[in-house]
Amino acid sequence: LSGLNQNFTVSASLGGVTPIPFPTMSGSFGGITYTDTNDRDVTVSSAGFYTARIDGNPVKILGNFNLHANGGDVPGISGQGSPESFGPEAAPQPVSSSIGVSFDFGLTARDVVETPFEFLVVPEPGFAFLFAGIGVIFLARVLRRSTD
Repeated sequence: LSGLNQNFTVSASLGGVTPIPFPTMSGSFGGITYTDTNDRDVTVSSAGFYTARIDGNPVKILGNFNLHANGGDVPGISGQGSPESFGPEAAPQPVSSSIGVSFDFGLTARDVVETPFEFLVVPEPGFAFLFAGIGVIFLARVLRRSTD
C-alpha cells in the first residue's frame, strides 16, 4: 500500500460467451462507499468510473465525480456516492466473445473504495421472435410434408 495518491484501473470480464448478434444491454454501479483508513481524509475521483465493455470495446461509460470526506477524531471517516445506471438499450455492437466492466478512479493514499455493479447483455427480443417465427414456419412445413 503506497503512501501516495494512486490512479487505479480494475477490470473483470467473462470470455467464451455465446455470440449474440443483436444484444440489449443494461448496467449499473451501486452507491460508492469510500473510507479513510489512515488520516481522517479520503477522496475518490473519476471522469469515467464505470465502463461496460463488449469484446473489449467500451459501450457505455458512467460516473464523473470528485467525492471527498474529512474530519472526525480518528481515521475511519467515510462517505457514499450516488448510484448510476443505464438501459435496457440496444448495444452498439454484437457480442462475439466477451463482456466485462472496468473501473478507473483516483484514490487518496491507503484508503478504500467499494461498489456493487452489474452488466447484463441479452438477445434483443425482436431477434428472438424472428427466430421463433422461422422455427414455426419450418415446423409447419415439416408437419405438412409428413401428412402428404
